[in-house]
Amino acid sequence: MRILLDCHEVLADFTGAALKIHGYSRKEFEALPSYTPGAWDLARLLGLSDEDFWYPINRAGEGFWRDLLMLPEAPYLIHWLDTQRLSPVSAIEEWYIVSSPSQHSSGYAGIRAWVQEHLGMDWNRLVLTNHKHLLANPDTILIDDSESNTAQFERARGNAILYPAWCNHLHACDDPLDYTLKNLDHFLKC
Repeated sequence: MRILLDCHEVLADFTGAALKIHGYSRKEFEALPSYTPGAWDLARLLGLSDEDFWYPINRAGEGFWRDLLMLPEAPYLIHWLDTQRLSPVSAIEEWYIVSSPSQHSSGYAGIRAWVQEHLGMDWNRLVLTNHKHLLANPDTILIDDSESNTAQFERARGNAILYPAWCNHLHACDDPLDYTLKNLDHFLKC
């Protein structure tokens, strides 16, 4: 099996950085009348147009993406995947990061810089695309926080695990790592 791991909201805290650049803490964001756990569109929840949402992010350039904080569960998920990949009895052949960059060119360079900083300069298993479903096949599992991405991937005959996050219906899950590993284990035993 090949594992495709989304970067933002699975490994890196895009939401926290986007809120900060717009002048909100997570607590202030969650107190907004428009805040709805499980709703995907951060711009709309902040009352912004797409243009107004992306403007300060694009203006910050590569540094916005490079400086994203790693989510607390990410090192454990990465370690688990690496351990499984190196095991002679594991069904995991390889794992990749698959990320949907912004439309601004700085997103591509910034995501690459983030991956190199957190996973090493020689790490070369990064795929940048807004069309993750094109990578779907029965021997591939996508782990992503987007319900839309996971549904498209499954429609394209791939396997998908929705990663619990504030922006999907699994937002109340207490342990996203445990949930994900249990689902991975299920797929790997099939």
